[in-house]
Amino acid sequence: MSLSADAPAPTPAAGHGRFLGESREYFRLLSRDALSLIVTLGLYRFWVANDVRRYLWSNTEIAGDELEYTGDPRELFVGFLVVIVILCPLFAAFSVLAKVAALAWAPALLAIINVAPVLLIALLAVLGLYQARRYRLCHTIFRGLRFRQRGSAWAYALLTVCWFIVNVLTLGLTYPLARRTLERYKMRHIYYGDVQGDFQAPAAGLFRTGFVLWLIVLGPAIAIVAASGTGTQAEASQALRNACVWLAIAGLAVYPTFHANSLRWRIAGIRFGALAMQAPFPTWSLYKAYLRFFALMVAFAIPVLLVSWFVQHQVMPMLPENLPRELELLRVILTVLAYFVIITVVTFAYQATVRLTLWRLVVNALTLTGIEVLDKAKAQPGWSPHHEGRIGGALSIGGF
Repeated sequence: MSLSADAPAPTPAAGHGRFLGESREYFRLLSRDALSLIVTLGLYRFWVANDVRRYLWSNTEIAGDELEYTGDPRELFVGFLVVIVILCPLFAAFSVLAKVAALAWAPALLAIINVAPVLLIALLAVLGLYQARRYRLCHTIFRGLRFRQRGSAWAYALLTVCWFIVNVLTLGLTYPLARRTLERYKMRHIYYGDVQGDFQAPAAGLFRTGFVLWLIVLGPAIAIVAASGTGTQAEASQALRNACVWLAIAGLAVYPTFHANSLRWRIAGIRFGALAMQAPFPTWSLYKAYLRFFALMVAFAIPVLLVSWFVQHQVMPMLPENLPRELELLRVILTVLAYFVIITVVTFAYQATVRLTLWRLVVNALTLTGIEVLDKAKAQPGWSPHHEGRIGGALSIGGF
C-alpha cells in the first residue's frame, strides 16, 4: 500500500473572528449623531446608519482580515425621495377613492380601500428587507472582494407572505420550515466573488430548541382561553385579556433565548462551498444586554412621565382654551420634537446595548472552517454595486 493512501486527510483551515470596537467609542458615535437626527426630524438616519456600519465593519476582524463598508448615505437618501414620489400619489388616490366610496354608500369597497394601504406598507416592508440586505452585501468588501446579493425581491416577498399565512394557521409550529426556506433562498443568491452561498441547517434543529419556548408562551394562553369556553361572554372576554397579558409577559421573557437559538442556528447553516461557520455564544450574555436595555427604558420613562404630568396638569390649565396661532404652532413643533427625542433615545439605547452586544458576541465566538475557499474566490467581471438595492436600503436602514 502506498504512503499517500495511508496519509490522513488534510484538516480544513480554520479562522476566528475578533471584534476590536469599544462600547464607549460606539456610544460617542451614537450621541454625536443623535442631535442631528432630532433636528432633521429623522432625515439624518441615512448618515447615522452609514456611520454605524462603517464602525462595526471596520472593527470586525475575520480570520485576520477586516471588513470594509462602502455604502453612500446620499444613495439611500435619493432612494428615499424616489419612494416618497411614488407613494404620495398612491396614498392620495386611496384617500380620494375612500371618500368616493363613502359618498356612494359602498361599505365593502370602503373596507377594501382602507385595508389596501396597510397591505401595501406590509409588502413594501418585506421588499425593503430584501433590497436592504442586497445593498449592505453589495457594499461589503472582504479580502478585496465584494459580496453580491442576487435573486428577486418580489419572489422573496411572495414566499414570506405565503409562509406567514401558514404560520398563522399552524400557530407558529411551521416557523422552522419557513425560516429554513427563506434563509435558503437568500443564501443561494449570495456570492462572495464567484463563490455561491448556500444554507444547510435542518429545520428540525430550530424546532427542537423552539418547541419548548412555544409551549411556554402559547400553551398557558391556549389553556386559559379553552377553560373559558363554557362561561359567559364577559368571562370569555376576561380570559382573552388574561391570555394576551400572558403572551406579552412570557414572550418578553423567552425572546432573548429564541433570538440566540435562532441566530446560532442560522450562522451554523451558512455555507460558501466548503466554508462553514459556528458562533456558540452564551445566551445569558444576550439576556444581560436585554436587561440593560429594559433598565434604561425604565429610567428614561420616569422623567418622561413626570414631564408629561407636569405639562398636562400644570402648564395646560394656565393656557387659554383658544390658543393664538403662534402658540398653537409652537405646541405642535414641541410635540413633534418630543416624539423624535423619545424615538431617538429608545432606538439608540437599543443599538448601544442589545445590537452592539450581539454583534460582539457573534464575532468573538465566530469560528470558520474551510477558509481556503476564500483564497480561491475571484471577482465577477462586468458587475458594479452602483445603485444596487438603494431604494430598499432607504426603506430599511436599521438592520445589520
